[in-house]
Amino acid sequence: MEYKAGYSGLPLAVTISKLSMRMIENGIHIWMLGSLKTYFCSFSIDMDLFSSLEQFEFCAFASGSSGNCYYIGHPEGALLIDMGLSARKIQRNLKRIGKNLSDIHAVLVTHDHIDHIRAAESITKDHRIPVYATKGTQRGMLSNRFTAQSDTSCFYDLTPDKPLFLAGFRILPFSISHDAEESVGFFIQNSHKRFCLATDLGFINETAAFYLKSANIIVLESNYDEQMLVNGPYPLYLQQRIKSERGHLSNVQAAQFLSEHWHDAISHVFLAHLSKQNNTSETALKTLFDQLKTKGITLNSTIHISALERTIPSPLFRLDGN
Repeated sequence: MEYKAGYSGLPLAVTISKLSMRMIENGIHIWMLGSLKTYFCSFSIDMDLFSSLEQFEFCAFASGSSGNCYYIGHPEGALLIDMGLSARKIQRNLKRIGKNLSDIHAVLVTHDHIDHIRAAESITKDHRIPVYATKGTQRGMLSNRFTAQSDTSCFYDLTPDKPLFLAGFRILPFSISHDAEESVGFFIQNSHKRFCLATDLGFINETAAFYLKSANIIVLESNYDEQMLVNGPYPLYLQQRIKSERGHLSNVQAAQFLSEHWHDAISHVFLAHLSKQNNTSETALKTLFDQLKTKGITLNSTIHISALERTIPSPLFRLDGN
């Protein structure tokens, strides 16, 4: 089956095997060989095609309470998870790795706290990039004075446990426990890599555990050291919120989970969303390595484990299919 469309006088043809069409106000999205092309942010075409055979790329632009934004892509398409920096900072980070906002096919949003949605107005109004979020997260974005003027014609619904296909990736959002409405993590696959991101969660529920255990590349929250939290500047009520099941994951919780479910297919582990006041990279990593040692797990030289910096971008990781 062949579908043809035009934009700015340029003809476009794409051959597809499976086609589902849905009308969406103010938007045209077209899957091309596993990639989503955005033309206007008055209808959408989704095609279930083969996932990309290209390298899997990952870069953290920021990870922490000051802002969160992660790049996931391959040479033919890319996504952002969260947009908790200004659009200008996001653009600057993309330029650093040889990309541009025009390369971003969509933004996936975990939840509606400002450190995850800061750029929403600019992303939707100025750049017309589709934003995928749960209904609860969309409501939260529109009730936040910093993002209330976001253009909702660029909003698309995410439903936990319902997969979608964007930019050559199969994406499955899953519910997590946090003090925001309808928070989600993401399990993202292409033809040879399985990536899971779970941050801002008070505990690892059964669903999150399933996807984390299935991944090769893991981005998992390791927010606080328990002693630093107790002895630090936070008042008791805030300590209790952080430690609650709708709060954040501690170093020990993250390390115990990873060590108990370690498997040979894991290639990369990134500890994420570290607290400025109640954690350090060294503390989080030591906790994890100590737990792995306790379990008798020996790491080979090909495995990458690191803690993501709060405000310093990570390198661009290019992960092949081996």
